[in-house]
Amino acid sequence: DLGIPSSQFSRAIYDRVRAEALPNFLRHLRIDPDGGIDRILDIWTPSKVFWFFVLAASVVFNVASILALNWTLTQGYIDNVKESMTVVVNTRTASMKNLHLNVSHVNAGLSQQEVDIFDSIQDPESRSEFLSIAILMATFEVSWVVASIFGIFRKLWAFRTSTCEFTAFTALRRMFQESLPALSAFSAIALIAKAHPSLIVHEYQEYLAKSRWRRYCAGSAMLSAWFFLTRFLLAAVAVSSFAVKVVATGLKLISPAVRPVVKWAAVVALLNNCMGCITVGNLLQERIFLFVFAGQDSEFQDDERALRNVYQCRISREIWNAFSQSDDRWGTWKAIVLLSTWDHCDLQRLLIEPVEITPSIASRGRSVRSFRDET
Repeated sequence: DLGIPSSQFSRAIYDRVRAEALPNFLRHLRIDPDGGIDRILDIWTPSKVFWFFVLAASVVFNVASILALNWTLTQGYIDNVKESMTVVVNTRTASMKNLHLNVSHVNAGLSQQEVDIFDSIQDPESRSEFLSIAILMATFEVSWVVASIFGIFRKLWAFRTSTCEFTAFTALRRMFQESLPALSAFSAIALIAKAHPSLIVHEYQEYLAKSRWRRYCAGSAMLSAWFFLTRFLLAAVAVSSFAVKVVATGLKLISPAVRPVVKWAAVVALLNNCMGCITVGNLLQERIFLFVFAGQDSEFQDDERALRNVYQCRISREIWNAFSQSDDRWGTWKAIVLLSTWDHCDLQRLLIEPVEITPSIASRGRSVRSFRDET
């Protein structure tokens, strides 16, 4: 730290290099040809343990909030169906207010909190329409959570039993780097990322790259049609889910029957779902891979994409072997923590070779220090 504002620092460096026709701005940058796999131990820091527990707590909180909200929506839907059936069998002379009070006492399985929440929607038709959409969203989200948990166990099983090393460590990487972070913030709202204008081109290229049918015109056309159709449907699900969650959270927030802790937990859960639409860490990591492996055109070719996948697999293997096979009794635990928390900063640290202080850099530092002393 030179103790001067960055603007003055920048001006000092500019004055130093302005006479050079083609300044070498990247003289300090050297990409490690082996990707830094010999320096895996260097990326371990005690702070990784803290971030691992943050990730674990986020997973538990998000799954619990999804299940709690969807259970409330399901109970509200059941209550509305029972009320509609009661309206049919009761006499038409009964008022809706008295009828609803009767239903509230009859339906002993429903909590007063849930009845009060959806009573705020006065129009029966609007309430039925909202709860019909809500039950579809609830079914989708709960099914996704169950499928994700099953997928984690399936990846763990592949890691433990696969005879192919690439398959085993790719499954291990995807479990810790994709499945767990997704569970920490997922909701149906996150599906809007699949149709995000800035990401859809990359998603489309990755989707085509996974299929052999892209080599044929008809196959490419079918894949493209299916891709954009599914993205439209996913966007529709995301918008519907956002609307349902906003209304349900708002109803909880204004309901006197809901405890304050539950109210604000629902608000935090909704905010977490919105922030988790795009996993920024994975996006930054993917951008580094694009810079390193995709070349000047910044588009992955088949060989470049395969090389990226192999590098990711190799990093996972080196992390697991370096820690789990060490003499440290916490070695396996450290391997799990590091696999869960290594990010784009660790990736940059591995890919770029450590900088040695050269005379030119030292002289530049001295000129900046003299500039600081003069100011």
